[in-house]
Amino acid sequence: AGVTYSCGACKGTTKADGKCVDCNTDACNAPKATAADFTCHSYTVTENADGVATITKGAATTCKRLAATSIACNMPTPTSKKATYTSASGCGKCKTDEKTGKTCAECTTDSCNVMAEIMCVQ
Repeated sequence: AGVTYSCGACKGTTKADGKCVDCNTDACNAPKATAADFTCHSYTVTENADGVATITKGAATTCKRLAATSIACNMPTPTSKKATYTSASGCGKCKTDEKTGKTCAECTTDSCNVMAEIMCVQ
C-alpha cells in the first residue's frame, strides 16, 4: 500500500487515506495478516462539454485484503458521472454516498465487476 511499518505518527495524508493507523502500545505496528489477492476491473468516467458521460473499462487490478475479509469489487452504474464515481481501481466497496446515490455497484467474487455493454440510440 506504499506505507512502511515504523514508529511515530502517520505521515502526510496516510491516516486520512485509510493507509495508516496510529497506535501506542508495544509491537502494535506489526504487519497485519492478509488473505489471497483477487482481481477487479478498473473504470474511468469522463464527460464531454455537454455533460454526457462515457464509461471506459481499464485494466484488471490486483487487489489486496486483510485476513478474514471478503472480496469486494465496485463499478460505475449507467447513471454515473465523473463526480459521482471516483474509484480508481475497482477494488473494495463503493463509497457510501456513491452507493446510496446508485452511481456505484458492488459485487463479491473475483473479477466480478464487469459491466454489460450499453448501447445508446437517438
